[in-house]
Amino acid sequence: MSEQKQHSIRTFLSEFTCVVDAQRRLALPKLWRLDSDTENTRFLISPGPGPSINFHTFDHFQELLRRAMSAPEDEESQNYLTQTAAYSSVVTLDKQGRFSLTPQLMEYAGIKDKVICVGVWTYGRIMSPENYAANKVPLSQSISYQSSLKPKATITETKVSVTETL
Repeated sequence: MSEQKQHSIRTFLSEFTCVVDAQRRLALPKLWRLDSDTENTRFLISPGPGPSINFHTFDHFQELLRRAMSAPEDEESQNYLTQTAAYSSVVTLDKQGRFSLTPQLMEYAGIKDKVICVGVWTYGRIMSPENYAANKVPLSQSISYQSSLKPKATITETKVSVTETL
C-alpha cells in the first residue's frame, strides 16, 4: 500500500494523459485517489489559469469559500467572484472513478478528447495538451520558485501560538 493511502492524505503529484469520453468523463488518476473514495466523494472543478480547470478536494473548496467570503464587496471584486463561481461545479466520482467536466469548462480550457492532469501538491490542474505545452516552465525555474516559498501559518499554528502567549 502506498504511503499516501496509508495516511489518507490526498496529494496531487505527477502528470497524466487522460482520455475524455463522449459523455465528457475522465478517470481521476489513480495516484490522486484514496481507498476511502466513494460515489459520494465530492470535488470542485473551477476555471484555472492557462486556461485550465482546477480540481480541488471538497476541503480545499471550503477554504476557497472562506477566502471568497472575505473578499471586498465592491462591484469589480464581486464580478470576478461571480464569473469564477458561474463556471465552477461540484462533481462526484462514478463506480469507475470517473467524473464529468462541464461543457463550459471544456470550452474555456480548450479541451476536446484528451487532457493532461497535472498535480500541484494540494490540487490538480486539467489542461488541454496544447495549453500544457504552452504554459510549461523549465524544471530549474520551478525548483528555484519552490525554494523561495515561505510557509504560511495555519489556523492550528495560529491557535497554538496564541495559547502559548496567554
